[in-house]
Amino acid sequence: MRLHIVPRIGHLKLASLTMPKIGAFRDELVASGSRDRAKKVLTSLKAILKDAQRRGHVAQNVAAGVSIGADPRGKRVLEAGTHFPTPDEVRRILAAAKPRWRALLVTAVFSGLRASELRGLRWEDVDLKKSELRVRQRADFYNQIGKPKSRAGSRTIPIGPMVVNTLREWVW
Repeated sequence: MRLHIVPRIGHLKLASLTMPKIGAFRDELVASGSRDRAKKVLTSLKAILKDAQRRGHVAQNVAAGVSIGADPRGKRVLEAGTHFPTPDEVRRILAAAKPRWRALLVTAVFSGLRASELRGLRWEDVDLKKSELRVRQRADFYNQIGKPKSRAGSRTIPIGPMVVNTLREWVW
């Protein structure tokens, strides 16, 4: 069993805590264990110092400005052809699409809508004259209709001439 050495600041007096000391404590936490654990410990420390400030034991919360960002190694770079189709692959997919599916595929490719938003799209949400789609509802994987999950989910999306013309052909 491997033991992690936990950094300590418990021996320090509140008045001797500084932002650099809290930053060093954060760095030791991140280095000695998981990022999630370090975030929880730092959040608890911030709450303790906030309460100490409220009670008048410290003049300021020196941990308030210290944070633990996202793990930089966790960010992956998306690559065309691996994570999403290349422009040439998109052209080939659209060229091979049966007419029945072409309007859906063109809308999906050029609007950026999520799958649930595409499933929830109604003709009344499509304005071909203004060249825009309004996202007002979504349909989950089981086709249960509901409102978008957040306020930002309800939005108007501009669409280009290719989408407009494809949708016009589908309607007429």
